[in-house]
Amino acid sequence: MTALTKGLPSPETPVPSNDHLDQHDRAAVAAAQANRDARPVQVEDGDYVRFADGQLRRVSHVWRFPADKDGPAVFSVQTSRGGSWHMSTPAGHVSFSGGLDSGRPGDAFTDTGERLDGSVWVWHHGRPAAHNGVAAVVSFRVWASTDVAP
Repeated sequence: MTALTKGLPSPETPVPSNDHLDQHDRAAVAAAQANRDARPVQVEDGDYVRFADGQLRRVSHVWRFPADKDGPAVFSVQTSRGGSWHMSTPAGHVSFSGGLDSGRPGDAFTDTGERLDGSVWVWHHGRPAAHNGVAAVVSFRVWASTDVAP
């Protein structure tokens, strides 16, 4: 039986809480959140950005490449107005599916210390399968950017 056939919200449906999750999925989301929060503070996929013009967007991809013989270091952050964010359990890494705005220099972002809840989806009981994703909500960092929104 899949998550959708049990009447749980679909991964595309924003949810206000994790009350609909069973004990297994709730524990997996909590572990992913704890692992994400334990990492060094840095811009990550799923976080929020408040741009200088007041626009609020979510981080959709972070490009980090060290300098090498082929070119200089790259640190760029792409945001989006919407899409789908998958959170891996238990690692807490987030990946994005959807359209991306153009990148902004990563050094233009400052941690505000603020947190906002954001929708993600996880595999029900950790099992990847068709129609087996469930929506969840987790806490993300909020960054301020000196740039206007793309």
